[in-house]
Amino acid sequence: MQLVKQSAEQRLANFERELDQKLEAEKLALAGSYERIRKTLEEGERERYEFELEKFKAEQNKQLEGRRGDIERLKTEKRKVQTEFNSELESLKREYDRKLEQAKRELQEETSREILQLERQEERKYEQQLAQLKHEIETQTKSSGSMLSQKVQEYRAELEAEAQRVLREH
Repeated sequence: MQLVKQSAEQRLANFERELDQKLEAEKLALAGSYERIRKTLEEGERERYEFELEKFKAEQNKQLEGRRGDIERLKTEKRKVQTEFNSELESLKREYDRKLEQAKRELQEETSREILQLERQEERKYEQQLAQLKHEIETQTKSSGSMLSQKVQEYRAELEAEAQRVLREH
C-alpha cells in the first residue's frame, strides 16, 4: 500500500506539475494575448489619431483655401476701388486745372482791361494838359512870340515822351 500510496502521490504530484505547467502556459498565452490586444488597441488608437489628424488638416486646408479666395476677392475689390479713386482724383484734378486756367484767363483779361483803361485815362489826362498848354501857348504866343513857341514844342515833346513811357510801363 505504500507503493500504491507512493504511486498515487507521485501521480498526484505529476498531475499537479502538469496543471502548474498548463497554468503557466495558459498564463503565458493569456499574457501574449493581452500584449497582442494592447498592441492592436495602441495601433488602432494611433491609426484613429492619424485619421483624425489628417481629417483636421484637410478641414484646415479647406478653410485656408476659402480664406485665400476671400483674400483674392478683397484684393480685387481693393484694386477696383483704387482704380475708381484714381480715376475720380484725375477727373477732379483736370476739372480744377481747367477752372484754374479759366480763372487765370479771366484775371489776365480783367488786368488787361484795367491797364487799357488806365492807359486811356493817362492819355486823356496828357491830351487835356497838352490842349491846355496849347491854349496857353496860343494866348501867350500872341503876346510873347517865337520864344514861347519853341518852349511849347519842347514841353510838348517832353509830354509826348512821358506819355509814351507811361504807356510802355503799363
